[in-house]
Amino acid sequence: MAIQKRLFGKKCLGQGFAILTHRMVHTGLPEELECRMPPALEMRDALSAVREFRLAAAFTIGLVLMFAGFLGNAVAAPDGSAVDLVPVCLNNQCGYINTQGKLVIPLNFDLARNFDAHGLVSAAENGKYGSINARGKWVIEPRFYYELKFNANGLAIINENKKEGVINTKGEILIEPRFTVIDRKDWEQNFATDRLVRVLEDDKNGFINFKGQVVIPPRFDEMGEFSEVGLAVVRENEKYGYINTQGKVMIPLIFKSAEEFTAGGLARVGLDGGWDYINTTGKSVISPKFEKN
Repeated sequence: MAIQKRLFGKKCLGQGFAILTHRMVHTGLPEELECRMPPALEMRDALSAVREFRLAAAFTIGLVLMFAGFLGNAVAAPDGSAVDLVPVCLNNQCGYINTQGKLVIPLNFDLARNFDAHGLVSAAENGKYGSINARGKWVIEPRFYYELKFNANGLAIINENKKEGVINTKGEILIEPRFTVIDRKDWEQNFATDRLVRVLEDDKNGFINFKGQVVIPPRFDEMGEFSEVGLAVVRENEKYGYINTQGKVMIPLIFKSAEEFTAGGLARVGLDGGWDYINTTGKSVISPKFEKN
């Protein structure tokens, strides 16, 4: 019993957690360790005590490493208060503890991530995803197939019934799930430059913006990226042309093929019998027509 008392201390956190004190013995293991002891557990010999201690110590080391990674990374909740919580999981259930090691959000979730700059974190329940606040309350009920990752504008892509849309941090759906795909590459890379995000619906291409608005309704069979001159190649009914960022056709869809505009404002297009180069108004600038090399 003396071994049990020395190894496990006097207090329990009630959820199977263990925390280190600042005092260390020469072996590098904690001199004191707080943990939960199962009520029916009887320490019959020193070997049982050491086995339990090793399990608790392993969890403790993991907990300390998490603290090392997350301390100092607090984010602000919408009310201005700091969210300085650390995700923890036990028996496949996750919750959050504060910097004092107190469990403040119970182990009720299938997933635990770091809180974002909006004071929210994606959480899962019964295989569906939503978002909770620092009080562990659902701000967005778990109903979606993927984690919610909010960008700086406070918007996230949602997936419901195999269709994708856009939601804000208040849980307001700005674009109902209707698209087959919202391009993740565009979503992640184009935000900083305030460009558009490609979407696909019924095999047709369109664009949305970072306000969650449909800018160019899906209608084109194929669509390229917007070049530096602000035009993108589009294909409809086997003909190619160019549109601007508002979706307006700037160069008619009359070509057999078309390439992206260069920074200098030229694009190569395919015509019957060869190739030509046009400027941003669609005017031919090189004649005669050339064969494709």
